[in-house]
Amino acid sequence: MIAFSFQVEPHVVLEVTPEATLREIHEAYRRQAKKHHPDTGGTAWAFRIVSQAYEVLSTARLEQASRRVTEAEARSRSPRPESATTAAQNEHEEAPNQPTDPRRRVGVEKLWVRYESEPLWLIQDPMRDEHSLSCSLNFKWPDPSFERVPVESAEVEPILNQLAGVFEAMCGKTTVDTSRIRINDDSFTGWLSYSSGEKAVAAYQLLQEMLLSYGFAVRKWDRDLLIPHTWI
Repeated sequence: MIAFSFQVEPHVVLEVTPEATLREIHEAYRRQAKKHHPDTGGTAWAFRIVSQAYEVLSTARLEQASRRVTEAEARSRSPRPESATTAAQNEHEEAPNQPTDPRRRVGVEKLWVRYESEPLWLIQDPMRDEHSLSCSLNFKWPDPSFERVPVESAEVEPILNQLAGVFEAMCGKTTVDTSRIRINDDSFTGWLSYSSGEKAVAAYQLLQEMLLSYGFAVRKWDRDLLIPHTWI
C-alpha cells in the first residue's frame, strides 16, 4: 500500500487571507465545517483537512496574541490595592498619555461584589478568603458614558477584531472564572469574572496595557455592589 503525503495551504482551505483575524478564521471554519462535515453531505477526509487548517491558523493567531500580552505584561506595574476612598476618587478615571481619537474610546467597568459590612480595601487584601468577593471587568465599545461618535463602516470591523483578540488573550493569560463576549454589527462587550480583587486589579492593569497598545483610549470606573449579610 502506497501512502501519499502532501501539504495543504490552510488559508486556501478556509478561504481567508494570510492577515485574517482570529474571528474571521473562526467564522470561516464554521462555514467550511458545515459544508464538509459527513453529517451534512461532506466527507470525513475533507472535514479533517478543514479541521487541521483551522488548528494551524487559530494556534498561530493565539500565539501572536500571547506574545503581545507577554510584552504588555512586562511593561505593566505591579498592582497595588486601592482603598475605598481611592476607589471613589477613581470613578471615571482615564489612563495618562492616551490616544485622543473619540472613535476608539473603550469603557471599562470594574464591578465589585462584596458583603455590606466589609470595606473595599480589606477584601482586596490577598490574605483574605477569595470566596468573600467576586469582581468582574466589563469592557465596552463604544464607551457608553459618552455621546456616540459616528464611525465609518470600514473602520468598525478592524476595531471589533482587535477587541475580540484582546478578549481571547485575556482569557488565556489571566485566571478567569467565567467569561462572556457579545459582538454586534457596531458594538462590543466583553465580561471577565475573577474570584478576588487582587486578581481583578492585576487583570485590569494588563487589559489597560493591551488596549493602549492597540491605540484605544481607556476610561475606567469602579462600581460597588453591596450584599447584606441578611441575604446569606
